[in-house]
Amino acid sequence: MGLEAIVAQLRRRRMIIAAFRAHAAESPEMARSLEELGLRDSMLLRKMMRQQVIRHENRRYYLDDRGLITHRMNRVKWGMIVLFLILGMVILYMNRS
Repeated sequence: MGLEAIVAQLRRRRMIIAAFRAHAAESPEMARSLEELGLRDSMLLRKMMRQQVIRHENRRYYLDDRGLITHRMNRVKWGMIVLFLILGMVILYMNRS
């Protein structure tokens, strides 16, 4: 996936989250249909459901803030793991010289 595709996906993801927040669809009681949210079924929306950021019941959808925070923290955690692995490899390489 190229940089432009990543940026476009992040932008679409922010737009989806903004649609849920604009319609106060942030709990099961306030869940809305995709039509009410102005959204369509898409691969990104289904991906967000698998990540438990968006939840649904009876064709009504809502943003799970706790799931969103958990997902973001997992991304940060894995980013830090990769960063420390790269840093460790650089240190090992520099010690060999």
